[in-house]
Amino acid sequence: MIREELKEVDLGLLSKSDGSSRLYFRSSLVTVSVQGPAESRQQIDLANEAILSVHFCPRKVQPSSPTENVCVASIKKILESVIARSLFPRAIICIAIHEGVAGSCFLSTIFNACFLALLDAGIAMLHSFVALTIAIPNEISSNKDPIISPNKEQEFEAESVFVFVIEMPTKRELFCHAWGNFSPQHYQQCLQLALGEADKILLFYRGEYSKKLANLKFN
Repeated sequence: MIREELKEVDLGLLSKSDGSSRLYFRSSLVTVSVQGPAESRQQIDLANEAILSVHFCPRKVQPSSPTENVCVASIKKILESVIARSLFPRAIICIAIHEGVAGSCFLSTIFNACFLALLDAGIAMLHSFVALTIAIPNEISSNKDPIISPNKEQEFEAESVFVFVIEMPTKRELFCHAWGNFSPQHYQQCLQLALGEADKILLFYRGEYSKKLANLKFN
């Protein structure tokens, strides 16, 4: 299914960064760049592990909204839990998330683009992770089954929408962001769907990374 929804994936496209990815999924386009690990020049640093700096760069310059700040804080928290920061004491890793198009599955596209950029940068991670969006159709919809990776119309008309980040290979839920009206049963149903799809997404992204390695030329 992911191959049908994915329009573009590109690794290492930004020459001035240590790692980068561009992910065009459904109607969302996100580019992520990674700098570091590098020596931290901040006055407040951590002696035993790296500092993680996460910035969101909107397509149009505008004041950040409370929702955006919450999302950036959540992304930073998840990345801090998966990056092996203890390997880089007194260092800083900078991650910049560049908004291309904020369409459907936008938040899960951001998480997946971050994972690919960290892979491209060679940043050691304690675990892999994948993200996906699942929507519960509204009552008047002809389709009552949850929709994996909904398009923009399906996401807009949905009764509720879930964004899951799944730790791999343990298949542990790292994060869930949900909106709309839903029951505990809806949540559990969508979580099980997310866990079932996680292997396919990780396998696909690892395949894309392997293609890049296969195309490297060494002098």
